[in-house]
Amino acid sequence: MSKMPSIMHIVNVVGIDGAHPSYLHIAQPITLASMVQAKRMALGKIKIDLVAVRRPIDTVCLPDEFIDLPLLQRSCRDVFPHLLSSDDPRDLPLLVDILNVLHTQHQDHDLCVYTNVDIGLQPYFYLDILAKSLSHDLDAFCINKRIKPKVAWDITLTKEYLPILHALEGVPGGGTDCFVFKPSLLEAINVGRVFLGYPPIGRVLRLQLQSKATHFEWYKDQHLTFHLGDDQIWNRPDHPFYLANLQAEQELNA
Repeated sequence: MSKMPSIMHIVNVVGIDGAHPSYLHIAQPITLASMVQAKRMALGKIKIDLVAVRRPIDTVCLPDEFIDLPLLQRSCRDVFPHLLSSDDPRDLPLLVDILNVLHTQHQDHDLCVYTNVDIGLQPYFYLDILAKSLSHDLDAFCINKRIKPKVAWDITLTKEYLPILHALEGVPGGGTDCFVFKPSLLEAINVGRVFLGYPPIGRVLRLQLQSKATHFEWYKDQHLTFHLGDDQIWNRPDHPFYLANLQAEQELNA
């Protein structure tokens, strides 16, 4: 009897108290619910492990289907000490620390997935990415999100309205925030001191995967993932966090 294909999907979850400036108080529960639904759609066809990695001080209400790993100890402030004086109070995690958790937790999975925690999944997501990997012999690929509204028919679209969100077509969105790859690439890629929350994190991971993969693809107009709205609150090129992340990218290219 052949082994069932397996996928490990990791997201960085955050503790939320009240309205979040990045809309995570709405988007994060939607993302988690959509991952569970996509896992259920693949039941009996793919073994899927959903992993939530977080800081120990963050309390997050997770669905039972998730593996909860409070393992993140560092933040951008630890590797860029000048950010301690920033007015931005956030302790944004390092991408390398999240990938290291993935590296230590995966157990011969066929594919690993990393997405931002504000990226929802269509129900057929896992079935589709496995088919893409197998049919095109891909060892890494990226998927651009589609932008869907926060409000439709005067309804604020929360996780209770996930079926409506899935039905909405949305429009193609820019940026890269969904990464699918074979676990063997975790030993090859180098993301340096890049951290979450600001560019060019997506570009760094995409280019690393592209440079190390034998067969790579970038899907820019697929209805597989979605994001609520297109506020782009991260688009602040003069912000010290943004500048620090650019420095981290330059270090990789030096």
